[in-house]
Amino acid sequence: MGKFPKKRTIAIALTGKTAVFVRAEISGGTEVLKDLKTIALPSAGGEGLVDSFKAALEEFPGAQDINLSIPDTMAKTSVLTFEELPRDKNESDSLIKWKSAGSVFLKPEECSIDYQLLTEGEKKKVLSVVVKKDIIEGYEGIFSRLGKRVTRVNIHSFDIFNLFSEKKGAKGDFSLVVRFKDYFSFLAFKDGILDFYRCKEAEDETGLFSEVLASFAFYTGRFPEARIEKVYILGADGLSAKLREALETDVESVRADEFLRAGGGVNPISIAGADPLDLLSAVGALVVP
Repeated sequence: MGKFPKKRTIAIALTGKTAVFVRAEISGGTEVLKDLKTIALPSAGGEGLVDSFKAALEEFPGAQDINLSIPDTMAKTSVLTFEELPRDKNESDSLIKWKSAGSVFLKPEECSIDYQLLTEGEKKKVLSVVVKKDIIEGYEGIFSRLGKRVTRVNIHSFDIFNLFSEKKGAKGDFSLVVRFKDYFSFLAFKDGILDFYRCKEAEDETGLFSEVLASFAFYTGRFPEARIEKVYILGADGLSAKLREALETDVESVRADEFLRAGGGVNPISIAGADPLDLLSAVGALVVP
């Protein structure tokens, strides 16, 4: 099970137009969400952005460390497959970062690259998240000016999965589809380990259904041995029946407040003034797996 970090840590979910701030504390021996705030971000950025963050952080006294959750579309996320990796750690690190940077046509020194070895069998799978370095350094610079430190950066889908694993577990072969405002993410798991990831734009429900079906087809076509025993959908209730019929598999639609209660013991959606998935991303960023 995960837990919330100390009071000095807060999480901020960036959405492009807004930022959602959350903090937790121990109350009666139970970890609960304590402070919640949503702010609009100035479109121009610059000093206006600094001032907006400064004003919001004044409502979180004592906070020093920031866990940042960014939109999936701000990063290039891939599950890479390697036949072999060098035994030398430095050589392995260089190879993974070189292949990761190549996926976004940038040089490794132009990227902020984080990766995690997922499997160590005959074929080694590596989760890679690539963000342009100037984006990360820009936010780090802003918070440093305000006397804060960015200690962790992740994408919304993975932060939401933190709460998913708290509530539903992470066993077997399943997929998670998360519908954000203008895109969706598709995560497929094999034996509880991430096996495939895709992020695609989807402006309406018709386009969403088509793109989700295409994602399933691409995944099972690329990995013929893949078996999806259950599909979880978050943020698109109307998709469940259509997918259940098209895929002939078990499909469950889950609500954001299920995960928030699991992660924080409260249902703060109505008081946060935020989109449920934006708030979910922030809470997930706060949970330490």
